[in-house]
Amino acid sequence: MTAGWNFERRRDTCARFLIGVADVVSHLADKDTSLERVRNRMRLSPEEALFAARKLDEEHLIGFDPVGPVRSTARGIERAATLVQAVRDKVGRHAEVERLLRAGGTPLAVVAAVVRANGGPLPCGAPETDPDARYRLALVSEEVVLEREAEDGTFSTIPA
Repeated sequence: MTAGWNFERRRDTCARFLIGVADVVSHLADKDTSLERVRNRMRLSPEEALFAARKLDEEHLIGFDPVGPVRSTARGIERAATLVQAVRDKVGRHAEVERLLRAGGTPLAVVAAVVRANGGPLPCGAPETDPDARYRLALVSEEVVLEREAEDGTFSTIPA
């Protein structure tokens, strides 16, 4: 592993991969998929995907054979659902959304994974100064952005 692989990056890379496995197999246990399919869905590098698959296999959250498929497990599907719910809970608070957008990095990459798994924008909390408006997190050119709903029902990107 390279020097840039700190604890946070390892943890968040595994979270992204596990969320991707659950998404690709439609949240069903004991289903096979490929490393490449999960890697492409979650926009992981080959190094990140291989690391995550090996680590998650060690923890019995997936089954992984380097020359075979990636297999979902009930435990892994459950953990992925917990991770997704934790992100949903976190982005329900606007202060957390602002903090995540400011900080960037791997925690924001996990949010992007949840947006991908959600199949579209993820509703998020409104600021105290605008409590009645609807806000969401969306992916624009692979970047997580904050959007606000206008009176006509369209959403537009706003600075975080």
